[in-house]
Amino acid sequence: MEDRKLLRAAYLLMVRRRRYPGVREWELEKYLGRDYMDVINRLNSELERLGLEVKEVVLKEGDKEVKHFLVVPMRTAVHEELKQLPFRIDEGAVLAIALSLILSRDSLEVDRKEIIDIASTKLPEHRVERSLNRLIRMGYLKEDGDKLRLGLRTYLEMDLDRLSAILTGKTLSVGGASSSSSREGS
Repeated sequence: MEDRKLLRAAYLLMVRRRRYPGVREWELEKYLGRDYMDVINRLNSELERLGLEVKEVVLKEGDKEVKHFLVVPMRTAVHEELKQLPFRIDEGAVLAIALSLILSRDSLEVDRKEIIDIASTKLPEHRVERSLNRLIRMGYLKEDGDKLRLGLRTYLEMDLDRLSAILTGKTLSVGGASSSSSREGS
């Protein structure tokens, strides 16, 4: 019975069923039962042998906190693994510009035109527009009128604390950023 729950947890966490990776807390409770954290901890110890871990991300949606769980590598990607990114290098550059601008604002949002103006100094404007549209479709960015914010997929797949430290030049603690991040979400 316990092995069955472990397999079900692995399936829920690793098989992508939506636009974003992973699974929400209520889904784990629904399919695994109230003791889902015990199952997740057991799965985490099994995944550790493969260099993977279950990451818990806490986001605020309105006035309540929502937990998301997903499987991520325990170490950062090396150059060879970066060839498997889901977007082209110019799209990655546009995403980096957008993330740095959004994270630098207290409101965590920025005008779409501002990103286009900055990115257009290095890339053709039509390519910047196309990249932004694709990043919005993929869920890395969220469009609200003419403002862009971080999308759910950014919160789930990226270590924003570490990125902020790199952008500001601050040094991280020995253990790096924590595995649980609490930010204003989608």
